Amino acid sequence: MSRIALFADVQNLYYTVRQGYGCHFNYAALWATLETQGEIVEAYAYAIDRGDADVGITIDVLDAASRVDHVVLASGDGDFDLLLERIRRSNGVRTTVYGVPGLTAQSLIRATDVFRPIEGALLLRH
Repeated sequence: MSRIALFADVQNLYYTVRQGYGCHFNYAALWATLETQGEIVEAYAYAIDRGDADVGITIDVLDAASRVDHVVLASGDGDFDLLLERIRRSNGVRTTVYGVPGLTAQSLIRATDVFRPIEGALLLRH
């Protein structure tokens, strides 16, 4: 069974899902989806009132990459492209990115093993 670490960039998800769809992200649906793919052994959500969570996410991903088989990043932020390339190369970790189509950096999509568009059940509609 694959050991999964999930990293959710709450600020990025909030704004891109709102801009792309006018609604909110369904974290429970993401969790349920990932549970079918393996054991979620670490999960982090980064919600910063002011400032940038990129450094914290990066440090935590680098730490987790030695303990898991699969890193899942929910973010469209292209700043994470080098991070994903590094852990794939250095740790042999499989990576998946969940992002809003059209609002996810192409460099991030190229850097991951699998890109999953945020759509359908991953959206909370009122």
